[in-house]
Amino acid sequence: MPDTPGHIVFRLAAGVITAAAFLVIGIVGGDGFTPSNGLEFVEWFLGPGAIACLAGWRRDPVAARLIYLGGIVGATAVAWAAGAVGVEPGADPAMRSSYHLMLILIAAGIAAVVGLAAVVAGFWLGRRLAWWRHNPT
Repeated sequence: MPDTPGHIVFRLAAGVITAAAFLVIGIVGGDGFTPSNGLEFVEWFLGPGAIACLAGWRRDPVAARLIYLGGIVGATAVAWAAGAVGVEPGADPAMRSSYHLMLILIAAGIAAVVGLAAVVAGFWLGRRLAWWRHNPT
């Protein structure tokens, strides 16, 4: 696919929208990556999966990669903004910072693994829908 201005804007917008979605969910939800059940955990990745489906529909794998990276950036930013959740305010500062770093790495790891599944599944579904639209029988 040629890099026309429209494609570049679509790709960048998809990545930015994904990162912004994680930030909004993190601010509104306030809990970061501490879901009470599995369904709530998967809901974090429905947005990137839906955007990746649009990228698959347009047959743009570069946009799918940017969506994936946007999810990792957004999840990491949410974990960074949350701070050392669950650590007493009077705790040792070295322990607070190491715990905070651990939370950031966990959020990035979760976004990397589950986000990859969501983006791949969304992209695959978008490709299938685009194929079906052009070949109905």
